[in-house]
Amino acid sequence: MNNPTIRIIARFGFLVLFMSAWQAFAQRDSSLVQQAEFNGELKIHLRDAGKIASHPTIIEQKSSMEKLKFSFLPTPPVLTKDPDKIPASKINVIDKLPNLQNGYLKLGMGNYLTPMVDGFFSSGRSKKGDVGGRVYHLSSNGGVVADTALIGSAYSETNAGVFGRYFLKNASLQGAFQYQRMVVGYYGNQDRINFDENDSLTKVMLARGGRQQRWQDVGAEIEYKSFSRDSSDMNYHAKAGYRYGWGNQKERESIIDVSFGGDKLVNNEVFAVDFGVQSAQLFSEGLGYNIYGAAKDSTDTLWRARSQSNTVFRLQPSAYTVWKDIRVRAGMGVYYDVKGEKPAHFYPLLELKWSILDGLFLPFAGVRGGVELNSYHDLLSQNPFVLSNPLLRNRNNKLEVYGGLNGVISSNMGYEIGANWHQLENQAFFVNDSSASLGNRFIVLYDNMTMLKVHGKFMWKVFQQLQMEAGVEFYDYQVAQASHAWNMPNWKGQWKAQYNLGDQWGIGAQLYYIGARKAYSFAPAVGQSIEQDVWQNRPGYVVDLKSFVDVNLQVNYQYNKQISAWASVYNTLAQQYQIWNAYPQQRLLFMMGAKLSF
Repeated sequence: MNNPTIRIIARFGFLVLFMSAWQAFAQRDSSLVQQAEFNGELKIHLRDAGKIASHPTIIEQKSSMEKLKFSFLPTPPVLTKDPDKIPASKINVIDKLPNLQNGYLKLGMGNYLTPMVDGFFSSGRSKKGDVGGRVYHLSSNGGVVADTALIGSAYSETNAGVFGRYFLKNASLQGAFQYQRMVVGYYGNQDRINFDENDSLTKVMLARGGRQQRWQDVGAEIEYKSFSRDSSDMNYHAKAGYRYGWGNQKERESIIDVSFGGDKLVNNEVFAVDFGVQSAQLFSEGLGYNIYGAAKDSTDTLWRARSQSNTVFRLQPSAYTVWKDIRVRAGMGVYYDVKGEKPAHFYPLLELKWSILDGLFLPFAGVRGGVELNSYHDLLSQNPFVLSNPLLRNRNNKLEVYGGLNGVISSNMGYEIGANWHQLENQAFFVNDSSASLGNRFIVLYDNMTMLKVHGKFMWKVFQQLQMEAGVEFYDYQVAQASHAWNMPNWKGQWKAQYNLGDQWGIGAQLYYIGARKAYSFAPAVGQSIEQDVWQNRPGYVVDLKSFVDVNLQVNYQYNKQISAWASVYNTLAQQYQIWNAYPQQRLLFMMGAKLSF
């Protein structure tokens, strides 16, 4: 026994028993009368008091008390039981998950002589990495204007590329190469102006503006990321990309995009720094414009070869931490616009996200800003009818304040609502040009403005076979000089649904709504009243672009795991709505085809 108190009690008890026995043997009275009562297994031997042994003997007292046991945890009793026979287990056998398909080939054909090819391939999942490729082509004769029109509405789009990714011990390395080709005809405004090919002015404008744009570009990109889990290590990332494009109007543009940085975990915070540089160089032919679309220099009014360069540097340190259910990122952005009137810019960076009731509510808020590089390729992707020599000015997002709430209502419902407020400098607007075209190409003008965007989205999985999604966006613009935010709607809406009929049939639908807009044109517009604009008092035409609804439908039939057939209808209501002034869209387009997965 290790407890000192127990040892003292035991010794004291033994001493009491010893003294009692000694006193019994010491009695000399021959007429001793003694009475005792004992319970238990204790045996007492009484001897004649006068017969004392030469050597005293200790009478041992035996007790049936068990030994004391000590334990910090309760000790369960040891039970012995013959084991019963265990019945054989039953396993519900189901089909194993299907193997991931490595690729597909999708072919189709539509009215207006519209062929389509869409193919994809990937080597599949691997611990070492994967490689793959993608090809896409869609072309059509348009069918918007008559076949006898001076400029047709045919268009085509072609994309092809390859990619690869390789996993290192604590890092990944990936790269990609792509090719793009776009062809569009400048068919707009022919219903407003009689394009006479024999007219001298028409000849000059056609020589300057051309009949169509054939733009091609190639690009390559490589990226490295490390992801060490050791908190003492620092993780790095680096990315480098190059793109070169050229058009049939003698445009050539090269874009370089390089960025690198690192992050490190210190206690509970992640400290990071990012550095980047973007540069664009455009060579083209045309006139020299200022931000109002007028001649840049009164002494330089010639149509000649010109070049523009544009470079932006970026440095962005930040810190990230998590406290309970709140995630915070704070830092700043330092930008340097080489050709800006005020090259250096500083922006705050603050992001807050937190979770309430285990993700039922996920509010977020933040403040940020930055300089966005503007290139001819970016303008062309927004509006394919832009002039070949637009003035390039970088957009300065001086301040953006945003906030919102997203989360889930149930396992089948989710939502998101929010608002963004921007203070923008050098916002690009597209205006129908009259200096290098007959109103069928767009010049780029710039103005300052503030924009408020309020948006919401709702996702609902009604049941296993039916899923729906709806969203809406409201806008409010305050432009510094222009009377309207040209070509920008006050609100947009969309609705999507997908319904599966068993394992073979699938039906999809999409509805898009774009609100009414105001467009501005330097070229005459039949039936439109002229309005004096504040842009250096340059007269122009304000055109009302009506709101429109675009409805698309799809049907898919899955014959087996590899083969399926499909059909799609675009612009089901057959509206010739206008996204850009003077350019009515293609009416109803019906396509059908097949898809092979492998």
